[in-house]
Amino acid sequence: MNTLNATDLRIGNYIEVSFLQDNGKFKYEMIQVIANTIKDAERYGNEWDARPIPLSEGWLLKAGFEKGKGLYSQWYFIQLLGTEFYLRPNFLGGYLWGFDLEIASGYELNDAQPIQYLHQLQNLWKELSGNELMFKEK
Repeated sequence: MNTLNATDLRIGNYIEVSFLQDNGKFKYEMIQVIANTIKDAERYGNEWDARPIPLSEGWLLKAGFEKGKGLYSQWYFIQLLGTEFYLRPNFLGGYLWGFDLEIASGYELNDAQPIQYLHQLQNLWKELSGNELMFKEK
């Protein structure tokens, strides 16, 4: 099971948290992190039942990424800081990222860990741009 620590999160991240339903069963629901969510994670530690949301094409398209495709690879790109920011599916899971088309073409140019979860992309975007990553409803 994928678990989250409070240190992985910042206000505005999307995650899934387990809630007790009326029928006595637990169900995961997506929430947006607020200050109280982080306090709960710190307070309950291992008993806090939350999990990251896997990054997917659907989330990338909702965030405004466009899809590109070459002969042997596919990638996603979006304008950031006056240039194109790329994500490419990694064969080991997650997405490799960079500002150069070579990352999209299959070259491993940086030592960055692949982005596997939505909150990781949100955090990276905030660090690079200073803004929140916005999502369109489809």
